[in-house]
Amino acid sequence: MRDAIAVAMLMVVCTVVAFVLLSYVYEAHPLRRWRKMRTPSCLECKHGADNGAEFVCYCPQAIDARERGTAQTVVKVPARIVRGSRYCKFELDEGSE
Repeated sequence: MRDAIAVAMLMVVCTVVAFVLLSYVYEAHPLRRWRKMRTPSCLECKHGADNGAEFVCYCPQAIDARERGTAQTVVKVPARIVRGSRYCKFELDEGSE
């Protein structure tokens, strides 16, 4: 009986470790990855803009969160940081159709 419990505990620990390692490999929380897959591209969002070197987001919620996190005044946020996060408020741009 003790051997069966030990094997079950080992399997649970291995599963948790595998989950954590996969999260680090993908560099994102599983919910954020799911949101990224379900949200259309930033090219279609009215808050997104091409800044030459990178795509940026002008979403007020994302800017506010970035300002609170860095304690600096921010005008734009890199879209790679915002997309898939809870601050991504995708709104379809009427001109992108």
